[in-house]
Parts: sequence; structure tokens; C-alpha cells
Amino acid sequence: MNFIWLFVAVLAPASFTNSAEIRRTFTENKIVNDGIEIQHHPDFGLDISQFLEKYGYPLESYEITTEDGYILTVHRIPHGKDGSQKTEDLDRPPILLMHPLVCSSIDMVNLGPDKSIGLLLADEGYDVWLGNVRGNAWSRRHISLDPDGDAAFWNFTFDDIGLYDIPATIDLILNTTGREQLSYLGHSQGTAQFFVMNTLKPEYNRKVNVMVAFAPIAYMKNITQPLIRWLADNMDLVYGVLADLNINELLPYNDFLTNLVHSFCCDGCGLQELCGDFIGFLVGFDRDQLDGSFIEVMASNAPTGTSTKNIKQFGQLINSGVFGRFDYGILGNLEIYGQLSPPEYDLSLITVPVALYYGGNDTLSLPHKKLFIFNLPKWKNTENNCKALEGQVPSLLLLWTPKR
Repeated sequence: MNFIWLFVAVLAPASFTNSAEIRRTFTENKIVNDGIEIQHHPDFGLDISQFLEKYGYPLESYEITTEDGYILTVHRIPHGKDGSQKTEDLDRPPILLMHPLVCSSIDMVNLGPDKSIGLLLADEGYDVWLGNVRGNAWSRRHISLDPDGDAAFWNFTFDDIGLYDIPATIDLILNTTGREQLSYLGHSQGTAQFFVMNTLKPEYNRKVNVMVAFAPIAYMKNITQPLIRWLADNMDLVYGVLADLNINELLPYNDFLTNLVHSFCCDGCGLQELCGDFIGFLVGFDRDQLDGSFIEVMASNAPTGTSTKNIKQFGQLINSGVFGRFDYGILGNLEIYGQLSPPEYDLSLITVPVALYYGGNDTLSLPHKKLFIFNLPKWKNTENNCKALEGQVPSLLLLWTPKR
């Protein structure tokens, strides 16, 4: 789970800005200052259209409206990079990639050709679809609610994403391609919302042939990151303060953070190693798995926003150790669910083959394997579908390690 940016919300002013506008303030990628060469990453600030055009990949964009009125943007890479061996003529099976918390579609490709999971799949013959969930930079719209003026826009959690956003995205893909099934790959929150969908709408089991989970989250009692543990322990207080301040959106794209990272975390900027150590503190240490020059690209693409209510639900899961719906308190639960506590998700309803991949040094989403194995019917009596990658890869770096 990508809680990496949570504390920044109280340190930096929130303002949504196209990252390409930020890039235009830095016209020089290489600067020599007092004999020290400062090298900025050439992909800093590129949006997904600019990024894919630069590297020779096609891009298609689609819009869908969910049953509850959110307007989502879905991106598609229909074939591999220009010049590859007639990849557009292949029978390309569709696969849907879903990003982590407060990220977006570009985070599935921005490590670049021959490295990022999205581009590797496109070059290997897949029809790659990149989703964007409600509230992020590409899906910050609604048929009647204004995200900048209506608190009701932000009244959602990953419960709603799994119930509405993911089914709508899958239906778009299958209707567009004429296929009966697709493959699904999710990272962190992208895994939780899949589990939600296939328990609340089990008919979608028939529409997915395999689910691949990077840094899976559901049973979250194992999380050890101290800052996240503190936030979870004090979630009611934190959520109450945010509510008193009428803050319903957390971590939208932030030009202050982007400029800060661009100025201090680039090659030759002097503090890049410290920036890497800070990321390591948040998600798990492994210097070999993080390309320091890529940090400013990460910050120019994320965070892209979510609701305070969504963050609160993750805190509830950490504290309870169960995978269940949002907890409204006794009276609220009685009114909404007809019972004192929120219902738990019944993973036994998931019949899709599931493979979980996690980092051995993961402090954010180390899975409770025994609970997964017990609850997922395809896993009875086997642990073969739960694998650690590269020994000590942290959760966040499953997407962004060049040594996957």
C-alpha cells in the first residue's frame, strides 16, 4: 500500500497542476554549479501521452461513467513500440493493470521500456489497459458533483472502487475487444479493490482468467512501518481534525512537493542519498532496488489524490486485522449494514486463480499468507501461489525496481 505521501498533506499546500507545466520551469536537464554537474532525469514531468510518444508506444484514451456517476479515464496501449515485429497484427489478449493508492496509470509504465511492467507486457504481445480510479488526476470528475466544491464527491473508499470502478472498467475492455475474459494485475490498493469486486459481484469471476497481485493487501495486521502504525493507532483523531478543517481530499498532485524533489533529489543535487533513505524508511530499505535518479520522476507523477475516508478505511483494516467494509460505528453500521460491525469480505467467493507477489523487506503490505491461503478456495493446501520477489524488494519498488 502506498502511504508514502500521507504526511506531506500537512506540510505542503494542495494544488492540482499538470506536471508538464512544472517541467517547463526547468528547461535545462544538465546544469554545472560550482564544478558539480547536476543532472535532471529527462522524463521528469512528462504526462502519459508525452511519455509514451517519446518512447514510440501508441496510446488510446477512453472515458466511462460508473453507476454512481464518476467519470473515469482508461488508457490503452494496444501494441508494442513502433518498429517492433508487427505486434499490431498479433492476437493480443487484454490485460488490465491497476495502480496503487494515490497513483495513476502512468505509474505502471514510467520506469520505461524493457523495465516497466506495462511496457514489457505490451512488447510481449498483450493488449495493455491502464485503469484510473475515482479521485486521481485522470478521474477527478462526476456527472453532478464538483471535486473542488462538493464534499460528497469524496465520500468513497476502495469499497466503492471495487463495487463500481473496476467492474465498469472491465466491461469497457471486454466490450471494446469482443473478448469474454481478461487478465488482471493490481498493485497494493489495486489488489484490494479486486477482492472487493469479486466478493460483492461474484459474477465477475467469469470475466477474469487470472489475477496477479503485486504487494497484496487485505489482512493488514502485519504492517510494521512505524509512521503508518502511529497514523492507524490515531486514525480517529487524525480523521476528526481533517473533518473539522473540511479537508475531504488528501494528496492531490502538488507542485510544491514536485519542485522540492526536483531540486534536492536529482543526480548531483547533494541530497539524493537522503531522499532514497527517506523512501526506504517509509517502504523498506534496499538501496540496490532503487534508482536514485528516478526519484524525481516518481514525484512528478504521484501522488494524485484520494479521499480522507479511503485513508481512514485502511487505518481501520490495520487496527482490526480483518478484511471488511468501512466501519461507521455501531449506529452507522446498524443503519447501513443492519449489524453492529461492518461485514467481512468473503474471499471464498473468489474463484479466479490468484498469484500473490510481495517483497521480503516490505513494511507496508507483507501479506498474512495463512489467512489468504485459508480463505481463497484455489489455494487450499498449497502455498505455491505466494512468492517473495528478489528477497528484500520493498512494496513500492515492485513497480519501480530496475532489477525485478
